[in-house]
Amino acid sequence: MHLECSGARRIGSRQAPDGRVHRTLYDLAQDPYERVDVAPDRPAEVRRLAAALRAELARVGDPWPGRDRLPA
Repeated sequence: MHLECSGARRIGSRQAPDGRVHRTLYDLAQDPYERVDVAPDRPAEVRRLAAALRAELARVGDPWPGRDRLPA
């Protein structure tokens, strides 16, 4: 699941069957074709963007009911 959290970045999150969460972060300003996952280099930014996205979904409601929730 990929969600845009800001105009220059796209954050993605998926949960494996064993419960582990894998997050991806693409910097669209540097890599518009989303080939390079920069999440390992920017863990604080991933946490900040994921928290901002969860807060916005809580505020406005989920526009895609029934889809998997963004893991914490």
